[in-house]
Formats: sequence, C-alpha cells, structure tokens
Amino acid sequence: MEMEVVVTGLKNAGKTSLLKVLMGGEFTFDSTPTMRHSTKRLHRDNVTLICRDISSHPKSRRLQERYCHGVDVIIFIVDMSDIPLISQAKYELHGLMSKESLRGVPLLVLGSKFDLPQKLSMDELIDELDLAKIRSRAVYCYGISAKERINLDEVIQFLLGWAG
Repeated sequence: MEMEVVVTGLKNAGKTSLLKVLMGGEFTFDSTPTMRHSTKRLHRDNVTLICRDISSHPKSRRLQERYCHGVDVIIFIVDMSDIPLISQAKYELHGLMSKESLRGVPLLVLGSKFDLPQKLSMDELIDELDLAKIRSRAVYCYGISAKERINLDEVIQFLLGWAG
C-alpha cells in the first residue's frame, strides 16, 4: 500500500531534518535548504510513505496547492522556538487550508524543536496557530524533535493509521 504525504512549513522549521531522521539518517544542524521539492520514500509495516518535502521559497509556496492535491495527509511543520514567526506560519497555514481543492485532507501540525527550553507549549502553539478555526478536515498536533528523536515513532504510527 502507498500513501502520499506533503511536508510543508516555513524556512528552517525542520522539514528536511525530520525526513532525514525518519529515513534513518543522522540529525545535522546544517541541512541544505530544499529547492522546489524533494521526494523521499519510507517503508514501514507494508506501507510505503511517499513524502514530498516542499521548499519554503515564496515561488514554491505559490505551488503548494498543486503539490498537496491528491495527497493522503498534509504535514505542516512549525518551529516552536521561533516565536516571532508563528504569526507568519499561521497565515501560511490558514491560506493553504482555505483551498477548496484540499478540503477534507487531514492535517498534521508538528511543532518542531520541542527539545529547546525557550519555546511555546503545545497549548500555546495550538492557540497561536488558531487550529480550532480550521474546519472541513481532521486536525492533529504533536511536538517533535528530530535532533532528540522525540515523538517521531508517534508521527509514523499516526501516518500508518491513516494508511490503513
């Protein structure tokens, strides 16, 4: 069984680092920014997760709806420690979720850098992103750390749950 997932969010949120660690690689602080998009395949429990990492470059953001069309889950990653950028993340997230063609596609919001001491709490992140206002889809939120591998197994189990 195959499942398509899009991973999006603002620059330096941790999209590429998350996928690199999920694929079995080591966490590094100096990931090369994604240009346009990259596709990675993760095989778990008879499911192939086809993960598209979408660049945060403004030109790529204009194409997000196209990249997200027909996927099984949209993952939006937010850096929980970059508090000044939370309002921009909210704007981008709600803009994407307002697209009629994406209606009904489940949303998984991942608060990255969960291991850092100066960050929003999960409740604060949910409130700041105004997740309660996102309708017409299932919305879930986890705190994660690719560096410390916090909640990564839970993310995989969540995705596998949608696959089957």
